[in-house]
Amino acid sequence: MLGLSRTWGVLCAVALFVVLRPTLAKHAPSCAATGGGADTAVLESVLVQMRASASRVEVASEDSDVDPTSPSAIQSGDSIYLRSHIGRFIAVMADGSVRADWNHRGEWEKLLIERADGAPGALLPGTAVFLTGWNSKRITVQGTGVHSKSDHQGKRQKLIIERKGGEGPILEGDEVFFKGWAGNYIDVNYIDTMHYMDANVTSPIGGVQARWSNRRDCHGLTIERVLATGVEQ
Repeated sequence: MLGLSRTWGVLCAVALFVVLRPTLAKHAPSCAATGGGADTAVLESVLVQMRASASRVEVASEDSDVDPTSPSAIQSGDSIYLRSHIGRFIAVMADGSVRADWNHRGEWEKLLIERADGAPGALLPGTAVFLTGWNSKRITVQGTGVHSKSDHQGKRQKLIIERKGGEGPILEGDEVFFKGWAGNYIDVNYIDTMHYMDANVTSPIGGVQARWSNRRDCHGLTIERVLATGVEQ
């Protein structure tokens, strides 16, 4: 019954998107894409949020008080992937820059998430965390730039993880946000700067920055746990 309800929900979301597409395009935030790519990105965002919500409902139906030790709960020390609203995963490049250029899960996309206070256990919204790349360097917010070139554990490496709705520990499949020390959220740009003039856009499509203090669609990242078997494709 739950699976059937979810299917009908997805179909309704697609139908609603078709009807509201002109309005969505008109009122899209400045970090939203223009042209055909925007339609796909917005639809994917809607479907991702529905899947995450359904997952949370299923867990809650099994246990109204979500157990922090549940296999679905993200723990400090887990290896994760972060999928952006454009379907591409956050990756640490060879030069230490941070981008979202590919839709596959590889070594460069693998991140270690740890509580900044060193405590074990599940991650809750509002927890300060560090994200460490394959190069053993931590993701760092410097101004509006984001890179992975430092092994420090200072304020520029400390990120506050938040979730879009829901209570209890952060679960695999949740849409999360990472706020830097200056109050700006990490975002993935998907505007073609050759065709969109915006003073805040200084990075090409797939660029990762921290430009705004108000949460937008481009700040949302779906959190996935890395399988124990290793690299996924």
